Amino acid sequence: AMLLQEILGVQDDGVIGPLTLAAAERAVLKRMIGSLGGVQRAYYFSLDGYPIYGRGWLHRLVARQALAYVLASHKDAMT
Repeated sequence: AMLLQEILGVQDDGVIGPLTLAAAERAVLKRMIGSLGGVQRAYYFSLDGYPIYGRGWLHRLVARQALAYVLASHKDAMT
């Protein structure tokens, strides 16, 4: 939640509330997905456990991002 808030430019308090939701609604969806993936990747690299667990973390990140892009494409098609 805090990484999402960071890329949206709202207070990073870890609570997805009205301000975070409003900022997400205003964001360009595919750009937000890419930016969030980037900060998540950097966060994982910064962790002490990265050499041990990093491959799995990045695998799940790529899978989440791919699904998010598919869902965003469906949303674009519906508008």
